[in-house]
Amino acid sequence: MARFLQHRWPLVVLFLLAIATRLPFQSQILYEHDSVNFAWAMEEFDLERHQPHAPGTFIILILSARVLNLWLHDANQSLVMVNIMAMAIATCAIYVLGNLWFNRSVAWIAAFLMLSSPLIWFYSEVGLSYTLELAWVILIVIACHHSRNGNRRALLLSALLLGLSGGIRPNTPIFLFPLWSMAAGLAWREKRYRATDIILALVAGAIGVSLWGIPLLILSGGFDAYVSAIQIWLDGHLKDSDSLQEIISNIRLWLYTLVMTLGFVTIPLLWFAYSNRSRIPPLPIRDWRTQAILLWSFPSILYLTFVHFQRQGHSYTVMPVVILLAALALDWYLQQNRSRSPQALKIWIVSFILCNSLLFIWGPPQWRTWAKIQDYDQFVEVRRDAIYQTFPPTSTTVLSSGHYARLVSYYFRDYFSADLGMMLTDDLAFLDPRVNTLVLFDSRILANLSPDIEVQELPLPQGDSLRYIQWQPFQEVQVSNQSLIIK
Repeated sequence: MARFLQHRWPLVVLFLLAIATRLPFQSQILYEHDSVNFAWAMEEFDLERHQPHAPGTFIILILSARVLNLWLHDANQSLVMVNIMAMAIATCAIYVLGNLWFNRSVAWIAAFLMLSSPLIWFYSEVGLSYTLELAWVILIVIACHHSRNGNRRALLLSALLLGLSGGIRPNTPIFLFPLWSMAAGLAWREKRYRATDIILALVAGAIGVSLWGIPLLILSGGFDAYVSAIQIWLDGHLKDSDSLQEIISNIRLWLYTLVMTLGFVTIPLLWFAYSNRSRIPPLPIRDWRTQAILLWSFPSILYLTFVHFQRQGHSYTVMPVVILLAALALDWYLQQNRSRSPQALKIWIVSFILCNSLLFIWGPPQWRTWAKIQDYDQFVEVRRDAIYQTFPPTSTTVLSSGHYARLVSYYFRDYFSADLGMMLTDDLAFLDPRVNTLVLFDSRILANLSPDIEVQELPLPQGDSLRYIQWQPFQEVQVSNQSLIIK
């Protein structure tokens, strides 16, 4: 044990630090519709009902959360705990990779950049799939590094991890396959592997895919049913960036994502780049690290720029590269300025990293910060508690729009037509005759009702209110996404 701690103490420290810094800031409510989809899938897998959403390849995340839910008995907390554990693994993994490729100084800086990144911190506190992908990606790259050097166990492990990664997010194996192929191909060309080694690795990758792919097809009702369930998603997915304006929007989102990932560290990085633009040594293209970085980054960058980029978390396949290069730049600057006080430079960098932590903890709710998580939790919790305390499920329908519609379907499943908000169109639909109260969960839904409709308000804490409409049992009510008719 003492020998293990002597060599592995940085990993133990980073692992515990990652968990300790995440536990106090967990979200309490399922975060928007994707998180709700995962929660529903933890109970029953059904792609037709978006449990989870298409393409449904989130089997590892869902099963991991199911296991934790046996103890936690809370879908959101189970999903978040998966991400907290993944965050601890990702922090240790980025340290290992930084040490493998560069040195311990880069490894430490990269680990603390990842720990303090406002964007990465945010997504580790909500029940989405991005943080688990982040950890898995770095593990794959580490395995690819060792397989490039002729390690047969690493070759098999990298292939298995790559195959399994599709059970977390569907894009991961596609984006990282070029890196895996190059690592295996270069080592094979140098005769470090036999043809049988490559064949066995491909079999390991196929096994990894089958471990989530076969359950996915079974749960979906077969191959044809699965293809039918994801066809609409696939058609819309490929048309997300079919104009120059949308591509420009993706580029803006890239810039915003980079700034929110690096936070205050962006300032010294820009200064270092400008003041040392003629002295920054490029990594040679023949260097395996350069090749790995390019093969790791470009598939993600091209896809997210020109095909589909809707959330900052979509960039998590490539964000570890950003963290590593930022750490390398900071370490290089420290090495080039030995004439200045090295302690002062280190304190300067540490101060920016601490500022990143404070940006997440005390930053404004308009950004991906703890305040945003708190505001969202409070908004939902206050309304949920008020509705349950005031309106009986036997005669009430709760209606919402946008991402709150999916939330209502989960938290108000005992109420009539809990999924009504997801089905409403411009056409009027009849409410169940047993309903005599319609609660409007958010301010956007039915915001411009006719003056003839009497809308009442239930006071909520902090000066807010909840709108609701009531009618007599003998009256007939029709509702659309824009209007309400009471006869």
